[in-house]
Amino acid sequence: MTRILPISSPITHGVAIYGRVTIGFKLPVNDNWILLPQPVQQAQVEIIDAPASFQHRLYLKSLSHSQNWESLSVRPDRTPIAVDGSFYFMDLPPGNYTLRATPTQRATILQSAEAVVTIVKGGEPSWIDLILTTTGIVGQVTSSDIVPVAYAQVQLKSSGERTRCDRDGKFQLLNLEAPKNPSTRKLQLQISATGYDTYTQDVDLLRGSVYFLPDIQLTKKVSAKANGTSA
Repeated sequence: MTRILPISSPITHGVAIYGRVTIGFKLPVNDNWILLPQPVQQAQVEIIDAPASFQHRLYLKSLSHSQNWESLSVRPDRTPIAVDGSFYFMDLPPGNYTLRATPTQRATILQSAEAVVTIVKGGEPSWIDLILTTTGIVGQVTSSDIVPVAYAQVQLKSSGERTRCDRDGKFQLLNLEAPKNPSTRKLQLQISATGYDTYTQDVDLLRGSVYFLPDIQLTKKVSAKANGTSA
């Protein structure tokens, strides 16, 4: 006699958390994020804290993978981002979850991001933005009479990292290398413009921090005639 097995009802999988990983920075003058248009090349999003019910599920899942569990890039609590920076997690029980986004490339430039998401039973999926903080220097260059110096060259001495000011004297020198060891990168900022003495300033660069220098003033060069010497 042939035994017919009952067909179980299909499992409905639902997205519980979804979002996007981007790159940005904050300035001390306000608390708003400034997002950069460049995409995140590669990053991993991981649930680093979760309700006990989800942790128990992970434990049971890990038993079937043995020693390979830690090396898996895709797990119920871990996922790589898509090309556009998006990600999602499915079938999560209600509770508070802490997510961390970690760059898998450019790790000496970008700082990891963390955020807490709350899942409510029967509620809508939770959206979260995870912003990797870039490293750099932002400022404005003026003359001694507070007139913007347009298109001045801003560079790191003994380095190929450089940019130019805009017509308002503002500049953004971003995505700078800042290794974790040592904790800070000591560098010298150098700014030059036609008709002005070269300006230098020492900076201790910390990964994931953007230094704001709003009052850089260049001194106009004194001509030989004005100095009372013959040409």
